[in-house]
Amino acid sequence: MNESHYVFVYWIVGTFFEDVETLTLSVGIIRSFESVGSCLAFGIGAAKVSPMVNLIIAFVMFVLCVAPTFYLTWQVPEHPQDIRKQLDGESSQSDEESPKVAA
Repeated sequence: MNESHYVFVYWIVGTFFEDVETLTLSVGIIRSFESVGSCLAFGIGAAKVSPMVNLIIAFVMFVLCVAPTFYLTWQVPEHPQDIRKQLDGESSQSDEESPKVAA
């Protein structure tokens, strides 16, 4: 189950970005959140808590993540977007629209 989760997450991230630099940054941010989650899970497991408390915490975290994951899944675009091309297009359009001042 763990590997299918990674494939799903990376598929979603890969559909949002086309350029490698933005994709790399996004995956790095996701990996940092995964590391924080692993640290919390290890800390809870290492503490002297009953297995029921551990189960309740895991279930609450699962429930908190269902709605954002569902929302994000429906936001997946049909084709990846290159943000740099969009930003370059907007800057060139604003350059064309601005009046030229003669010196």
